[in-house]
Amino acid sequence: MIVEGQAHHCGKVARRLRTEYRDLLAAMKVNAHRDLRATYDESSFSRALVIDGKVVAIAGVTGPLASSDGSVWLAATEDSAAHPIAIARTALRHLNELLRTKRHLATIVLKADRTAMDFAYFLGFHVKETITIHGAEAAIMVIEQPRRMS
Repeated sequence: MIVEGQAHHCGKVARRLRTEYRDLLAAMKVNAHRDLRATYDESSFSRALVIDGKVVAIAGVTGPLASSDGSVWLAATEDSAAHPIAIARTALRHLNELLRTKRHLATIVLKADRTAMDFAYFLGFHVKETITIHGAEAAIMVIEQPRRMS
């Protein structure tokens, strides 16, 4: 079930982040809960995926709603691995909805997080450039649609 993302979902997800991602953040000395909450606070909207009464993921878009550009983010719990089809279907459905009004979506993925990189490629993102964040290599990944002529 998809619900409106709430601030308390950030803590629930941050405490149960995917192990691979949590370990990378710890090595970078990043406070996962604080970082997730700051991103949530910058978002124009967010959604949470609840399965069997547990929040397994939270996602959103930062930037103004009226803009044709947006930065998307997703944080998933270890429980999300048990529901790959639900996660994929939900993500694809919401990306398609976003692409009705946005021409350019971007996200940042840590390159060492192979699961996240593979998922971003699956969703249709491609690497635009590589950057370093807190000493870790990351990819700025984008989905860009051509301008529509009327």
